[in-house]
Amino acid sequence: QHPAVTPAEDFILDLLEAKGVIVKSVIDGLRSQLESGSSGCAIDQAKLESLISAHGVSPMQLAALLAESFDMEAVDLSNSLPSSAALDVVGYDLARKYNALPLEVDDVELKIAVSNPLDTDAADSISHLSKRSVICCVAPQSAIMQAIQEHYGRAEIGSTDNADPF
Repeated sequence: QHPAVTPAEDFILDLLEAKGVIVKSVIDGLRSQLESGSSGCAIDQAKLESLISAHGVSPMQLAALLAESFDMEAVDLSNSLPSSAALDVVGYDLARKYNALPLEVDDVELKIAVSNPLDTDAADSISHLSKRSVICCVAPQSAIMQAIQEHYGRAEIGSTDNADPF
């Protein structure tokens, strides 16, 4: 429908309008702003969060709306610490690649925080690589990126070796 707006961005904007969070005229303006700077290939979650925040919707409010739409839990990462076992199961490079923060793990399941619940490839790939079923919850992208930097430690950041991500 909107040539340079990705289907994920379009879904999010439609959701905000349908829930009455942002009025249609503002949504149309946001679409125009996204179109002007988008390649149309991948969602620019950071840009989208920033544009929406400028209209009074916090990243956490957006995460809560997305979580509700997908029958998932919204998680505030400032109040949730990932277990060291979960961090061990999903390596730094994998967490960065999929913008997913592992939170809890057992022998069967892995709970991760994602910013884009429309990106099923992230959950599928992490499930396959961890050999566990994945339960997704939703958190703001900015919070996930900050938590990845905090919890994986500086030693792994910038690592480009070909070690097993687990």
